[in-house]
Amino acid sequence: MEKMIQHPNTTYRNLLADLHEADVQYALLRDDMRTDKPIRDLDILVSRKQMAAFDSFAASHGFYLIKDGYLNPCKRVYLKMEEGTPLILDVHTEVIFRGLVFLDSKKALANRQRVGGFYRLAPEEFLISLLFHNVLAKKRIQQKHASLLFDLMMYAKNQQVLHAHLKPFGLQKIFEELTGQFEQMYKQPALVREIAKRTQKKLIRRKFANRWRVWQIAAREKKVKFFGKKRGIIVTFLGPDGAGKSTTIDAIRDRLKDIGVSNKMAYLGPWGGSILNLQTIISLLHLKPYRDDYKAFDKGRIAKKPGPLKGMQNVRFQTRSVLYYALLLFEMATRWLVLVLPLLRQGRLVLSDRYFYDILTGYKNKPIDYHVKLRQRLCSFYPKPDVGIVLDASPEVIYARKPQLTEKQLQQSRRVYAEIAREYGFYVLDTSSTVEDTLADFEERILPEILVRLDGRKKNIVAQIPEQPLRNLEPARL
Repeated sequence: MEKMIQHPNTTYRNLLADLHEADVQYALLRDDMRTDKPIRDLDILVSRKQMAAFDSFAASHGFYLIKDGYLNPCKRVYLKMEEGTPLILDVHTEVIFRGLVFLDSKKALANRQRVGGFYRLAPEEFLISLLFHNVLAKKRIQQKHASLLFDLMMYAKNQQVLHAHLKPFGLQKIFEELTGQFEQMYKQPALVREIAKRTQKKLIRRKFANRWRVWQIAAREKKVKFFGKKRGIIVTFLGPDGAGKSTTIDAIRDRLKDIGVSNKMAYLGPWGGSILNLQTIISLLHLKPYRDDYKAFDKGRIAKKPGPLKGMQNVRFQTRSVLYYALLLFEMATRWLVLVLPLLRQGRLVLSDRYFYDILTGYKNKPIDYHVKLRQRLCSFYPKPDVGIVLDASPEVIYARKPQLTEKQLQQSRRVYAEIAREYGFYVLDTSSTVEDTLADFEERILPEILVRLDGRKKNIVAQIPEQPLRNLEPARL
């Protein structure tokens, strides 16, 4: 029996069918559901009053809310991963660009037409929506829309209907200019860019609601720099030198962007990336929490570990160490407040290369077995990441990447990172094989939790992590 071939847009079709059955008003803004080509991003207009119902249906079909429109009013973005393929819903409650409404959504939904079993905008509204989307959002006439817009030009003759939509926004003359010189506009993007500026000014002057939303966006962008609740999440990557952090993080960043999850990087390692330039003070005062007499032992030149310091030598060392860690905590707190927290308030996904918890492994590449409780205490004051990932690989692979590490240093480093994973509930991601294998493991075990947490933060609810066994707290081949 031959396997039935599923339509590439079945998930979208099923969602739209449920919306129709529940009488949730929607209209497709740009896509044609009759196509046999896979649709990656589905732009859809939904009645503002029915967004709660839409949100419920989207969740029931496996879509996560990844952008809630806080900095882009009247627009939400949902994501579902289906066998490694991203399905994205760009949901609008207004026909809008960056706070500027250019078509009455209530009229557009009232005039929508059912074509091939799915609701679309009426031809005149479709022409206005698609044309000004290209002008405002793209600043050019996109090649993929050029032929469709050309076909829609026949409706430009329906002056009475078009003017009823364009007049409230003051766009009649601009629309006539665009349609009257369409071929020239397509060939000369500079003309479209100039018209885009005029269109934005016209929309701001004509509609108070547009002025309000533009001001609201600007105010919120400033606000999140200084206060507000966390709307995003932070995912941190730790691991011994040679575990492939840079390569793995770059691959994960690219993959997240590819599936529609924008992200920002922040370096939160304790031994570099200072924004307060405290290294000068640390050098002048010789503040270093590492005993010089441990060097020979760590490098294997002597077999016996040095004993505890005594007298004033111990007092001086402990004083220098406490001062060092106090300055380090101040630096790391500043980095969190300046580099990370504003992004979290924006609703961003922040990826951190290393974390303050790296101090638990020692000092730079040097393992230390003193100040353990002090370092643990300091880490308890620092914000815990939403998702933590310890990167690990077989000793042979790590040594091949970082041959300057001694066997003792490597064993100690991997052991402590394994303890960090167990203590804080972090994932362990094996990087011994190819980047592709590591990325596949990330998508299978860790990405679902990231999406749930992004969604949960937006709704201010406790994230419900999928019940599959996502966490692997045992280190890879320790």
